[in-house]
Order: sequence, then structure tokens, then C-alpha cells
Amino acid sequence: MKLYVFDRAEQKMVQEPVFSERFMKWAYGESLLGRIAERYFFSRPVFARIYGWLQDRRGSCKKVDSFCRQHGISLDEFETETYFSFNHFFIRRFRAGTRPFSKQNDRLTSPCEGRLLAIPNTQDSFKIPVKGQHLTVQELCAQAPHDPDLQKFLSEEKWSALVFRLAPRDYHRFHFPLGGTLVRRWKTGGELRSVHPYSLQRSANKDVYLKNERVISWLRANEGPLALDYFMIEVGAMTVGKIIQTHAGPTFQRGEEKGYFQFGGSTVILLFRSQDIELDEDLKSRSATGIETLVRLGSEIGSLLPWRKDAP
Repeated sequence: MKLYVFDRAEQKMVQEPVFSERFMKWAYGESLLGRIAERYFFSRPVFARIYGWLQDRRGSCKKVDSFCRQHGISLDEFETETYFSFNHFFIRRFRAGTRPFSKQNDRLTSPCEGRLLAIPNTQDSFKIPVKGQHLTVQELCAQAPHDPDLQKFLSEEKWSALVFRLAPRDYHRFHFPLGGTLVRRWKTGGELRSVHPYSLQRSANKDVYLKNERVISWLRANEGPLALDYFMIEVGAMTVGKIIQTHAGPTFQRGEEKGYFQFGGSTVILLFRSQDIELDEDLKSRSATGIETLVRLGSEIGSLLPWRKDAP
């Protein structure tokens, strides 16, 4: 099982270590028992709660050193502290200044550290290249509150999507990519299936992003001359115990922490009206061939068209 992604900082293709490779092959490979267990136990919230409880136990911190060696994690970039459990290590924070956010207000920044698929200028549904699944904005934002303005925004026809996949080795906190205000937030879904490309390609269940637990935020950016609305969606995955929202209050600044995922892989999705954003060309071209790009938290990933200095 080999997976390669393009490391944007290093400008080269790199092989991604696969967490629990033997389990992935068992649960999503040829084993009937593995597929049944994944369908009826491992994807259920009760399993995530049990697994999360185990990762909160003090003895689980013994796994940190071997996990770092296996996945090539250097702790030099993170705040110095003693980890009391594996979950405590999992939600570690970067040192101040390690991941600065771009200060250009007409540039969109990455809200997390992960593997990005950038899907531009689609009709009301967009395709995830790694699994060939069509997702509509209305389906992703299911169970939205009854609000005429929200329904009008959801009825937009053309969208651009940015899908960030976080592997277990990654920094698992997510941040606001732009300064602004929270308009609405709600929760939907309930399953916790793997979002790894291997499982997505092999799973008989073709609507993982629509069934997995997710928190949807309708945000309004106000750094530029015009207000700009967008959605930010946090999607849980297998063994993710909780999606925690740490930010309190209706307003926030670019780069401010929004929340974090407890142990497991997970996904963050940004949805913009296509008329509001121009995704960076290198991200679009690789994504069109199904290649994920590893991007750093706070790095520039696109331009906000209504705020560009050269906008008419």
C-alpha cells in the first residue's frame, strides 16, 4: 500500500506513511470479516469513544516516541511540554511563529496542515478525484437551520471546494483562514469512517463525506472592502473521538484557532462561490489528476477576487 503526495514546501513527491497499514488492508481489503467489522463496529461513534478513552489514559503516552519515529515527526516545531497521554500529544500546538499566516488580505490561507485537493469552478456538485464521488453543497451542509438568507446562499450554482485531508501524523488543530464573523454553525452526520484514499477507493460505501459526523460553519470574512461568505466544514473520521470547537464569540481574526480533532484522521473542507476565489494554478493542476498537495498551515492557496488590488 503506497501513497504519494506532492510536498509543496519541498517541491517534490513524497511517500506518505500509512497509519495502521495492516488494519487498513484487513478492513478494506479482501477480508469479509474485516469489511463487516468496519461497517458495523469500527465506523460507529461507540468505537470512537472507547478508542478515545484509551488514548486519554496516562499509559498511552508511552506510544509517543515510537509513533514519532515511525511517522518522521520532529517535535522541535511544537511547544515544549510533557505529554500526559497520547491524545494530549495528538492535539499538540505549534510554537509561536512556526506557521505564520499570510498578511495579504486578498490571499486565502490554509486553515490546517494537510493534503489538499482543490476543485475549482464547478456546478452545484463537485467531484472528489481520489474516489470519483460527486458531492453537492446542499448534501454536505445537510440539516441546515431554516434561514432564508442561508437557503439563498446554498442555492448558488457554482462553487469552488478545497478538501484538506489530515493524516494521524499531522497537526490536528484547525484555524480561521480569514478574519470575520460567525453567521451560523450546526452539526450533522454521525458515522466515523476512514477518509484515507485507500479506504475511499475500496469501500462499498460511496458517501463517506455525507455520512461522517461534521460541523458546518457559515462564515463571513470582512478583511476586504466587501463582505465575503463561505463555508468551513470539519469532518470526523475513524477513531476521531470528538470535533472540538475552542473559539468562543462571534468574531475572529485570520489565523486564530477555531478548534481541533481528537485522535484519528480527519478532513477540513472550504466552500467558496466560484466568483469569489481563484485557486492557485499549481494546486488546481495537480488536483485535476488526483494528486494531493501537502500544504502548511497559514500558507497561501488562492486569491480572493473581490478583494484583489487589480480588481476593476
